[in-house]
Amino acid sequence: MNTNKAPFPAGALLAAYLRDSGGEEQDLSVPQQEAEARRFCDANGYILTRIFIDAARPGSSVDSRYGFQEMMHHFHNDAPEAGIIVWKYSRFAREIDDAAFYKADLRRRGYMLYSLTDSVPDGLDGRLFEAIISWKDARFLEDLSTDVKRGLLHIVQSYGAVPGIPPRGFKREAIHIGKRRDGSDHVVHRWVIDDSLVPLVQKAFELRAAGASYRRILEETRLYKSKNCLCTFFSNRLYLGELVFGDLIIEDYCEPLIDPDTWAKVQSRRVRQFSGDNPHHPRRTGENFALSGLLYCALCDAPMNGHVITGHGYYTYYGCSRRHRRHDCDALLIPQAPIEAAVMDTIKAKVLLPENIAAIQEELRLGISRRSEESQSERVRLERELSTVRQRLGNLAEAIAEHGGRTLLDKLGELEREEASLVTRLEALQERPIPMLSIPPDELSARLIAAIDTASSITLHTLLGNLIQRIVVYRDGNTIRGNLYHYVPSFAYSLCPHGEAIYTHELEFMV
Repeated sequence: MNTNKAPFPAGALLAAYLRDSGGEEQDLSVPQQEAEARRFCDANGYILTRIFIDAARPGSSVDSRYGFQEMMHHFHNDAPEAGIIVWKYSRFAREIDDAAFYKADLRRRGYMLYSLTDSVPDGLDGRLFEAIISWKDARFLEDLSTDVKRGLLHIVQSYGAVPGIPPRGFKREAIHIGKRRDGSDHVVHRWVIDDSLVPLVQKAFELRAAGASYRRILEETRLYKSKNCLCTFFSNRLYLGELVFGDLIIEDYCEPLIDPDTWAKVQSRRVRQFSGDNPHHPRRTGENFALSGLLYCALCDAPMNGHVITGHGYYTYYGCSRRHRRHDCDALLIPQAPIEAAVMDTIKAKVLLPENIAAIQEELRLGISRRSEESQSERVRLERELSTVRQRLGNLAEAIAEHGGRTLLDKLGELEREEASLVTRLEALQERPIPMLSIPPDELSARLIAAIDTASSITLHTLLGNLIQRIVVYRDGNTIRGNLYHYVPSFAYSLCPHGEAIYTHELEFMV
């Protein structure tokens, strides 16, 4: 246990962050970490108010650690706790840049991060120790990754054994390669041909070489449930008999399932599909669909994506992504031009009316007034605390000049940190003007409409994203029906006294 004095005042409110990686040999499991955190708080007179947990989550990244993200969000919103306790700094973050960034973010907001086991001195020396600990944790990750890759490469080269799930047409075959240190059998798996699936694999390649669509291939082979899987299926060189494992290529890993001529035809189609040879492919024209990410299917609530259909002409539509992927939705395609025109007309005629703009501005003024009153009260309290801290700093400086002593210097450091925290929190209370409040409603309405009329596809998509929450539509013959939901611009959410103000307008037009 860390024997350093914790930097929290008596009675402080604290949060705890607990994490393990989910392995069998965990340094300390989450329940044990929680028990130690509670024991630490009880022994020092602290109050543990919040616990954030990431069980079976690696420390190499914070992206998939939802407990960590929730914790940072909590401390970005004026959390009452004085700081966070962790079992070890490696539980917080092993990646060196993540560790430095998030520790600095917390400290700049006035919060402490304290390890129950890492012994770190106070002051600048402590920062050096923390940096060394972060380097050690990052080095551990790097060395572990290197060791794992080296071990896997050795197994692949020596035994042809590959981790993971084999592609369609192959199955895993166990190989015993000796004993582990604990005496148990060391079993790895080689990928071998699954004779029962070979005809379907070959049929899929033959269909694709002849120009069949992914949808038809799935219907006739049932190899996968989703068309997305076919992209990697048709590019896997294992069907030529070659195993590609990182930088290692084993050319004669198995008997080829596909002949070179069929393989070449399939790859030729893949190149034309995803390269500049097909300028109208949706992947290249996606930026031209202004309602992308805003349009939803009324039948299944799946997003509707832009599609380009060529052949006897060039046609653009929005289609249900679920119907496209899984074929279990009956939603019809909706032509791009009419739906976008109807949405623009609705926005200009109903959403951006001067009276609507005025209502939004008034709602923002009320929110600003309410927050200003709360901020003023908080500012008076913080200024009073800051005055007291600075007075204590002055008295302490005089005492140090007269008597000196390590204890007084330590106390000076604590007061300086407290002063910095109070100054940071006061700066955060500074009001930031919102330009739209100073523009008359009719003028602002005209500006926004002009911006929509003259914007490029990419800019228009951004503008619409700040006005529209979602558009839910369906096609009934030649009639399109649905609802457009819009709200107060996203930057103003926190100022609205009633939270998100959602408004609805009906859509109905003929195509």
